[in-house]
Amino acid sequence: RDAQESRGLGDVYKRQVWGEKDRVLHVSSVDKFFKYLPDVQVDVLPEVGHAPMLEVPEKTADLLNDFWQYTSPVPSSIAAQ
Repeated sequence: RDAQESRGLGDVYKRQVWGEKDRVLHVSSVDKFFKYLPDVQVDVLPEVGHAPMLEVPEKTADLLNDFWQYTSPVPSSIAAQ
C-alpha cells in the first residue's frame, strides 16, 4: 500500500493552507508533502506565519469554503463511516 492508503487518505480530498513566513514548519516543507500526498492542494499565503486561521481568518475561511464547495459531496468511503 502507498503512504496515502496506509493513513486512510487515499480518496479523501486534501488542502493545506501554509503561511509563507511559518517558522515552525518552513514553507520549503511543502515539497515534502507532495511526496506523501501528491494530490494535496496547497495554498501558500504571503506574509503569514504558522497560524493562518488566526492571522488572516477571512482569507483562510474563503479558501476553505471554496475547497468544501468544490469537493462536495463527501467521498463515499468517508460518508460510510
